[in-house]
Amino acid sequence: MSKENHVQTKIRDGSKEKFYNFFKCTVNLITDICPNLVKSIQLADGTKTWEASPGTCKVIKFKPTSVQLNDGAIIEVKDTVTHVLDDSRTIIYEIENGGPLGDITKVKLEVTDENYARWTVYYTNTNPDGYLELLKSVNEAVDTYISTQH
Repeated sequence: MSKENHVQTKIRDGSKEKFYNFFKCTVNLITDICPNLVKSIQLADGTKTWEASPGTCKVIKFKPTSVQLNDGAIIEVKDTVTHVLDDSRTIIYEIENGGPLGDITKVKLEVTDENYARWTVYYTNTNPDGYLELLKSVNEAVDTYISTQH
């Protein structure tokens, strides 16, 4: 049976559309925005574009210090987009290898009308607190980046 937990952060300056579009269209910039958290991000399984749509796949490698798990090894997460819902600013990802991150099976990003970015993490056994803290840090870094763009 799947369990869930979430983390959310406030988005500055009412930039909810920009925040959502960052994850929908330009997530490849994440290594520049979060160099202390993300080692690399790559397209996978024949995906040719960074724009999220059902079936697009990527592999993200998080630096060991960004998630306090896995005995200091780099954490690799492979995700495939299952849903992109522009009307509700929601992207849902299926996670292929969530074992070292607490048996994660699915992750959902929702950018709310109230200017919150909420990640919901679905898992089977171990509560993914470390991964939730990582997503919170990513949210904060992306929000800071967006607030400096004109």
